Amino acid sequence: MAGRTILYLVRHAQSRPSNRRDEPDWQLSEVGRRQARLLSPLLAPLGIDSIVSSPYTRCMDTIRPFAEDTGMAIDVDDDLRERRITIGLRRDFESVMAESWRDFGYALPGCETSLETQRRMGPAIERIVRTHAGRSVAVCSHGNAISLFLHSLDAAFGIDHMLALRNPDVVRILADGHGFERDAAFELPGLDDVATDHTESPIEW
Repeated sequence: MAGRTILYLVRHAQSRPSNRRDEPDWQLSEVGRRQARLLSPLLAPLGIDSIVSSPYTRCMDTIRPFAEDTGMAIDVDDDLRERRITIGLRRDFESVMAESWRDFGYALPGCETSLETQRRMGPAIERIVRTHAGRSVAVCSHGNAISLFLHSLDAAFGIDHMLALRNPDVVRILADGHGFERDAAFELPGLDDVATDHTESPIEW
């Protein structure tokens, strides 16, 4: 590996979960679209020279303003997609989520376990590091997928930490020949003025 690689894991801006669309097609809310525009200048000072994103609409639309402002292309990696926790919106979503953090082998029929998500997220991040060794990369993904990757680095990172992630949020990961390290002290200047709590996302039942 050519020196240290810096990954900025970007959780997407506020979306509008909806039973009228398949989950990969959930769009950003009006607030989320504004957040995406405001996020771009916050990312600009970080020295990012590459962008990789989940193919889901809410991720692509979050990172697109930054890509357009910097003239960078967005590479898409399907393994950065969100974990399928339920099929369609369900009123018991929170209890299903909690059970999947208690039992990493648990999933509803047709859905994905936490362990399965970790087994694709880890290799996806490793691929990004190999491809962009020694560079700084924005990696746009989802709250649960990012959190399960962070749990794989540190078992103390649990569901409460996941629920504390905002829309959008940014986590810095340092990678070298010895593995990955989360930079727990990193805070993106200005993000507090942009981000919202995940509970504020408007839902279309």
